Amino acid sequence: MEIKTLKYGWPLLLLLLSCERPLYFASSETHMISRLDNKGDVQGQLAVNQSLQSIMTYQASAAIALTKHLALRGSWLRGGDDFSVNQLDYGRLSATQLGAGGLYKIPKWNLSASTWLGYSEGSVLNVNRVSLFSETPETVRLTNNFRRLFVEQQIRYHFQAIEIFGTLSLGNSHLFGFNLTGEPRDGSNFLRDYTYHRNNPSAFFGNLGWGISAGSRNIRVQFRIDQLFGSGIGQFNQASSLFFTTGLCFRLEGSRWLTAFQ
Repeated sequence: MEIKTLKYGWPLLLLLLSCERPLYFASSETHMISRLDNKGDVQGQLAVNQSLQSIMTYQASAAIALTKHLALRGSWLRGGDDFSVNQLDYGRLSATQLGAGGLYKIPKWNLSASTWLGYSEGSVLNVNRVSLFSETPETVRLTNNFRRLFVEQQIRYHFQAIEIFGTLSLGNSHLFGFNLTGEPRDGSNFLRDYTYHRNNPSAFFGNLGWGISAGSRNIRVQFRIDQLFGSGIGQFNQASSLFFTTGLCFRLEGSRWLTAFQ
């Protein structure tokens, strides 16, 4: 009985040891909900973004209203994952984003809205070091860059201390600057994904987000869910297309700090 268990257990053990973490070639798209109302308003946010497959990113964002209806924003993102089950596989990513937006209200339904044109660019590192039973494990390293141009629509409804919001982003994501060191195993997911995205670097992507925030007028805590869709989610990973974000948002009203300098 023990011999049979070992006989049929080895293939299962080898299968588990050879499992590969999914590659990703770009970051997710989550942007700060605009709460700029008047000229000179400044807004900032610190957030943690978690996917369903243990990919975590940290993001800092800032925005300023140049006029009552025009604003600029930017963000800085870092993150990745780290797995080790008889392998040392991990990914690291970084990205920055810039955007310009129009701010407006829909008084009839007590709604505030904004429309943004955004550009993001970043880099990704994937490492796959398969040890199995070898004393000299094979290491495969892949780096690439990405850039995205997109349009984003935000809308929010505020009542008392609670705010409900939704966003929709649509755009194009392009991969470039591939650099591969090492040789992925034939038939591996690593080789399959690398080959596909190298040959198909551009893709449509979308992001549908919704959430809720609570707090005072100028300091708020928010919880948000983002669902990526379109062929571009393959650049991140089909299984990681759903993200959960928790953030702390703060605002400095222009009427206060501008007056201090007059």
